[in-house]
Amino acid sequence: MIYRATGWNSWNSSPDLANICCNVPDGLGCGYQYPATGGSYAILNLGPLLLNGGEAIGIELSQPLIIGQKYYVNFKANLCNNPSCNCGLDKLGALFTTYSRAIDSSVIISTCPFSPFDSMFVKNFAHVYSNQIIIDTLNWTTISGSFIADSTYQYVTIGLFFDNSHITLQKVDPGNPNCGAVYTIDDVYVGVDSLTSINEGNRYDGPFKIFPNPAKDNINISCEISSKEEIRIELYNIIGKQLLSQDIIKQTASIDISMFPDGLYFLNIISHERNFQKKFIKIK
Repeated sequence: MIYRATGWNSWNSSPDLANICCNVPDGLGCGYQYPATGGSYAILNLGPLLLNGGEAIGIELSQPLIIGQKYYVNFKANLCNNPSCNCGLDKLGALFTTYSRAIDSSVIISTCPFSPFDSMFVKNFAHVYSNQIIIDTLNWTTISGSFIADSTYQYVTIGLFFDNSHITLQKVDPGNPNCGAVYTIDDVYVGVDSLTSINEGNRYDGPFKIFPNPAKDNINISCEISSKEEIRIELYNIIGKQLLSQDIIKQTASIDISMFPDGLYFLNIISHERNFQKKFIKIK
């Protein structure tokens, strides 16, 4: 449940939280995906074309927004890679409010999979949203924008705030009759700094580097940490099957990948309860 993420709550129905410790990369049946950063991400069921907007998550801001101030918003989304999640949609976004609609974690929603939004939520408006249909099941898509605060907003919620007539669906596989729209959400940011400076100029990819990429026979790992730390390396293929798991005790290591077919692979590097994810391509 999303309430296990510090500060976050369900603002509609029962969004999930996937964590690297137990249900990533499978993502609670959501298909293969690692967090964009850190060890967790939220999962929102938004379709197909639910009449009440689908699942939503919200959090109280560290301080109310200042009227007249320009704010930047940035978060990442990824369409779940699962045969039942066969549709992408647009209009996924962030809405700011002066009040909380957090659902008590002790309340069990049993009458309907989705408790209805009030009229203030599905009103065909969000402060920042995507006009692009998010259909990428492999890479994270960044949704970003800015707005001038017209109220002392205290909360932000991530979800779908438009009715069916304003939403466009696109199937991933036209031959698949299913049309679920389930998304993973990560790296939500609200602030007065420009998106470029906080997300590109100061980006930190962790103390591990992999090379070469693409790789043919071996992938090398360089660790910028103490050689005394215990490090575990896990290798997964594109469908989330674990191919290798080994401990390394040196600051450099090499993994033989020559026996694996060409394609995209994922490394999960675990060190002192920290997790870092890297992608690489295997070529002939």
